[in-house]
Amino acid sequence: MPLHEPQTRGTTRSALHLTSLLHLSTQLSEAQSTDQVLNTAVLSIMGKLRMRRACILHPDGDANDGFMVTHNKGVRLASVESFSIDECAFALPETPAMQPLADQGIEWLVPLIANNELLCVLCFGGSLDALPANEDTRAYVELVRTIGTAAVHNARMVHTLLEAKKALEGQTLLVTTLYESARDFEHALAQVLASTSA
Repeated sequence: MPLHEPQTRGTTRSALHLTSLLHLSTQLSEAQSTDQVLNTAVLSIMGKLRMRRACILHPDGDANDGFMVTHNKGVRLASVESFSIDECAFALPETPAMQPLADQGIEWLVPLIANNELLCVLCFGGSLDALPANEDTRAYVELVRTIGTAAVHNARMVHTLLEAKKALEGQTLLVTTLYESARDFEHALAQVLASTSA
């Protein structure tokens, strides 16, 4: 019987991860904004993997302008220098740009990239059990990264469409108002002409 225990434990852990990912996917699809998507993704990883701290880095304009830091959870940073990242890092590279993050206890970097554009970087600090990221944990984070990237991209697209709809509705209202004003002017002009010719 002991031979089946590790497999059962691994299967149970995978089932828990799958349940968690399905729940996260549902939450992110219902999110109304990019901010809500990001907050949910960060809190999901923090809760599931028992992380002590987290933050999100957003590119600040041009790629050379650095990153704004938001969603600080146990981290006290406003901005950090620009750096390049395209894959998850489960250990911070030892570079000057990473030092402020390392000083805050950040250990993992999870970039969200869509259409070759860096949307943001989710940052996490050590787990409560102080264990390094194993293969199962890395796979879970990669899946959350994929789901989160799609959700952020979709939230941005919805926001863009809503803004375009609002602008179009404004233009339609303007055209309607101009049409009604022209019609009223034409009616008033016809009355003036009728009264002067009589």
